[in-house]
Amino acid sequence: MKKITEQEIGEVFEKVMAAGVIPEAAAKNLIAFQPDLAEYLFALGDESKDVEKTTGFLFNIFYLLSQIFASTGIEPQRPDFETIFETEEFLESELDSILMEPDQAKARGLYLKFKRTHPQPEMVELIFSVLPRPEDKPDELDHFTLMVSLLTVLNTLCGIKPPQKNKGPEWSGIQDLRIVEQGLDNAGRASRKHNFTTIEEANAYFKENLTGKKIEPFPPATPREEAQDLIYKAMAAQGDAAKAELARAALKVYPDCADAYNLLAEQAEDYDAEAELYGKAVEAGERALGKDFFAENEGHFWGEMIARPYMRARLGLAVSLWDQDKLAGAEANFYALLRLNKNDNQGVRYTLLQFHSENGEWEKAHALINNGDYPDDCAAEWLYTRALTAYALKKPGAEAFLAAAMRANPFAPDYLLGEKPIPRRLPDLTGIGDETEAFCYAANFLDCWREVPGAVDWLAKEAAKLAVPKAGRNEPCPCGSGRKYKKCCGKPA
Repeated sequence: MKKITEQEIGEVFEKVMAAGVIPEAAAKNLIAFQPDLAEYLFALGDESKDVEKTTGFLFNIFYLLSQIFASTGIEPQRPDFETIFETEEFLESELDSILMEPDQAKARGLYLKFKRTHPQPEMVELIFSVLPRPEDKPDELDHFTLMVSLLTVLNTLCGIKPPQKNKGPEWSGIQDLRIVEQGLDNAGRASRKHNFTTIEEANAYFKENLTGKKIEPFPPATPREEAQDLIYKAMAAQGDAAKAELARAALKVYPDCADAYNLLAEQAEDYDAEAELYGKAVEAGERALGKDFFAENEGHFWGEMIARPYMRARLGLAVSLWDQDKLAGAEANFYALLRLNKNDNQGVRYTLLQFHSENGEWEKAHALINNGDYPDDCAAEWLYTRALTAYALKKPGAEAFLAAAMRANPFAPDYLLGEKPIPRRLPDLTGIGDETEAFCYAANFLDCWREVPGAVDWLAKEAAKLAVPKAGRNEPCPCGSGRKYKKCCGKPA
């Protein structure tokens, strides 16, 4: 790729500035030819307080970069989401080392090295020059996020991919975590086949035949089991078309296969189709289980393997109705799930807390938190929202609840207060008390905090009381671990 010169950039910049605001047609072209980058910029704009202003600024820069490429005859790449997010993650790490360097001369040297080694150094200089100063944009995205995001756009347009991390072979994980249920299903089939009369007899069989050995699937004994085996294959299949074909095959074998409808609902093109398919899944599950099953197993549904497809369908229907603002139906389904399964293995209570919080239903949130079913819950969703609920309702103990939440997860305030940007790609799994839990909580509940008058200022005040003293990246961490700050509490998420 040829290097774009400062003169070429200057000529295009003057033309764009003279033309003024981006023409509507040009904006539509950006969306048409770079859909993933355009969506990335829309998502960035949504994170700011002034969405329209920030989105306009981002699209203006996007347009400027595109015009520079067009005028110099360079064909811009068309990145996908995976490439965009990998690039953003790499740049966050690279630029963090520059901005966090306390020695300004050294920081300048790191920046010059970054610019010098970039395939388009003058374009890097352009990005830094058009960035607004932090003090000029108090109501929009923070300076660091803007810098990383614009350079992400530049790098992906240039086709610059981040270096691959040399970690050696890694387990790629299970494509669909529901597949693990196949082992439990096989154990249940074995129990039914051998008709064990005692627990000791069953344990002896499993120890001899299954422990430390590859578990071979038990042949299906019923149409339901035959259909479920097709569902396990669908869950492991690559591509939506293959999954859908297997799901439809399962329905031909057993029309009341709820998981088949669940898989088809996950591929639905709109909310109406999604809700209809989840509704069919719920109905199929109810027919498959029967009224007696509901009466006999209410309260511990998840412990019965045969009930899990129905529970998945009910949750999918609840969320789909919520997405369509059919709030009464969504709420009824959420509470039905908690009634059917007190242990709440699906985490419905956290979704329900977000549901009530977003709708300003603080009394309902308070009742859910204080119903006595989950007294030892230490998740950030529970503890921080308990504090927010108490503050919103002016209940006693709000400060104590918030202090308990910050002790359980001290990272969350940084993301709720905007001290750290919330990653746009959230992990599938989080750890209790760690930073992944913190930014996932903020991603779901930040708007709820902002909607309660004074809540964010109150959080900032209370967090300041427990703040750990700042330190340079290469100084000992104030937490007392003995490690450098950059390798301890100052380590990026």
